[in-house]
Amino acid sequence: MYTLINPKTLSAVSTLYTMPPKKKATKSSQKVLRPVSHNPNSKRAREEDTQKGRSRKYRRSSPIKNDGEKGTWRVGLDWIVPGRYKVYATDPVFEYDDYYLDLYWEEGEGQPCHFYATFKFDRLVGIMRMRVAGRGPILPFDKTNEHTSSDMPGSTNKVWLMAWRGMETGMNLNRLVGGEEQMMGEFSIEENEDFDLLPTDTLDGKLGLKLKFVMLYNQKRFVFYAGKRWDLKANETPTPPRTGKLWAGIDREWMDLYDPKWAIQSSSTPSQQQPPISAVIEAQPGWAFDVTGTWTIDTTNLTRDLFGFDRNNLRKAPFTLEIKYANNPLHKKIGRQLWAIFHWGSWIGCMRFCPGHTMRLRHLQFYKICVLKKGAWAGPASKGISVWNFRWKAKDGEDVIPGSDEYETQIEFKQDANGTMRLDGKIVMGGYKARKFNGIRTGPLQSAKSNDKSVDSWWKLLKDPYEESRLEICRGCKGNIEDSDESESDREVD
Repeated sequence: MYTLINPKTLSAVSTLYTMPPKKKATKSSQKVLRPVSHNPNSKRAREEDTQKGRSRKYRRSSPIKNDGEKGTWRVGLDWIVPGRYKVYATDPVFEYDDYYLDLYWEEGEGQPCHFYATFKFDRLVGIMRMRVAGRGPILPFDKTNEHTSSDMPGSTNKVWLMAWRGMETGMNLNRLVGGEEQMMGEFSIEENEDFDLLPTDTLDGKLGLKLKFVMLYNQKRFVFYAGKRWDLKANETPTPPRTGKLWAGIDREWMDLYDPKWAIQSSSTPSQQQPPISAVIEAQPGWAFDVTGTWTIDTTNLTRDLFGFDRNNLRKAPFTLEIKYANNPLHKKIGRQLWAIFHWGSWIGCMRFCPGHTMRLRHLQFYKICVLKKGAWAGPASKGISVWNFRWKAKDGEDVIPGSDEYETQIEFKQDANGTMRLDGKIVMGGYKARKFNGIRTGPLQSAKSNDKSVDSWWKLLKDPYEESRLEICRGCKGNIEDSDESESDREVD
């Protein structure tokens, strides 16, 4: 779960307001504390190792040291985390070429380690600082973001807390922002399976990484993803966001982005910790089925009642179903819902799910129980919900199929011993009988795109031309899993 925590405590932040004396940065001082951005498999690294007689027998599963200098070059276990990342937002959705961040892990002899990033989001530039999540008290942040070499970000240290400070350039005349919120958001590192964000020619076949983090800016919450583009050059130092000159160390640059007005704002508000603001309404528990993603549906029985449609083409066309959760805390009217989009030949449609029941509901009653209660997840019957009711809408080309949402039938999710997800269900298409169908999960959920619609937007797009049908009670049909199917004599006739 991604959280933003608002401490709002004067005592906690008062220790941050004493500006340390500014020291002139020199080349010698830069050797004491150095960002670790070295790629041990680069051409330059190979040449340096040859000159210094170091062994090239690197193990990707263990840390690597350069014992010849005070600074330390490290590989984050099996992941090389430092590097340049291209950033895009999923909530709200936008993507620009000039949104990026440079991620650093900094070590030095006899010095604490630091994990931080410099970023540029259009006219907003600044610094992010990370600390290991779940360790020690939340406050004060600056006293808990010093680490040891064992804390290096990687496959065993993937979840961090992040705070940021920045500066608005341009017409905002270098206004300092970020620190007045005193917010911390969860910052996670994941393997990157989205090859659109990861050109294979930039990382030489190494493991691609993806970041996910939350920021509160101008009272708005943003969920960002970032895909790694390339490794940083060996011993590359950041560019200070405020001065653009020689890097003076993370502590000094962090304090350069501090505005004394934030102390006044903090003292004018009650000293209390606000409840967490999440990137999701509720995080999926470990026991739940992973039903989100692409499903392939067997349509053998689904064309039996589709008189007036091009059934020959539909029989040949694949039926793909993309299931997803609506789980955005800012969409309060939508809430958390299980829903899906499907494509079948010239058809495109939407399904909405609710926990399984045997009642006959009006449409508005159905919409209400589609909003899931806390703890309601698709999963094994012992802990979760395996049987769900659903309704669907669709259009064939530009024509909405009338009355398609008037029948409510059921679907059941199952997981094989080998982890394969399957479903069995019934659906009414074109007639009044519920026909059996089944499917198998064939792929993960794709990353959000800029033109993605919400479940409410899809449902409105596929609005039934008969307005009164919204209030009708669900038409009677044998649509439950345990109900008997059509008789053997009920054959499809063209």
